[in-house]
Amino acid sequence: AWWRVFGSQDLDRLCRETLAGNLDIKRAGARMLQAAAVARQQGAALMPTVSVGGQLSAAQQNFFFGGGGGPSGGALSVTQVTFPLNINVNWEIDLWGRALNQRKAALLDVAAVARDREAMSLSLTAQVADGWLRLLETRARVALLAQQHDLNVELLKLTKLRFGQGMATAVDVLQQEQQLQTMDAQTPSLALAAELAQNQLLALLGKAPGAKITLTAGASLPRLP
Repeated sequence: AWWRVFGSQDLDRLCRETLAGNLDIKRAGARMLQAAAVARQQGAALMPTVSVGGQLSAAQQNFFFGGGGGPSGGALSVTQVTFPLNINVNWEIDLWGRALNQRKAALLDVAAVARDREAMSLSLTAQVADGWLRLLETRARVALLAQQHDLNVELLKLTKLRFGQGMATAVDVLQQEQQLQTMDAQTPSLALAAELAQNQLLALLGKAPGAKITLTAGASLPRLP
């Protein structure tokens, strides 16, 4: 969570949402589980193999004696149950280290997949942080331009008032009007830049363009760590 150095709850939330919902990260996690299962399978070759087998059989014998149903005669039934159990133990001695090396290679595969996932996470969160910073920057510039617009309007009113009193020339009025138009011409491009930065974040979050990204009221560019 390297992004926490900026001390922004908004950035922390955006990065966590990106990592939680990104399909590439989930696929990398599934690959890690698969590689770990292969490593366990390779490690099983170093252990003995035990097999147990058995067969259940039952036999019943009836014995008759005496004179039938009288007090001195009757029948006897005997049931014999047998359960032979076979246990086989096989253990391959890894004399040349084949199984051990295969297990080491499988463990290295697990580590490689984990590093790939970390690199992917780092790249995604870096893009989120970049988009978040550009969004804050463009929003701040739009707000500053709006303040400058109000200031230029007031200056134009004052210049016209001075012109009406003979304290300013027509050139002063025209220059102030040109200054106002020049500043206002920057508004559409800044608004477009803010929209592009927001759509980039939405794409990383897996949301459709045009959705709203809620940031803390008064959020501004962070101080660099």
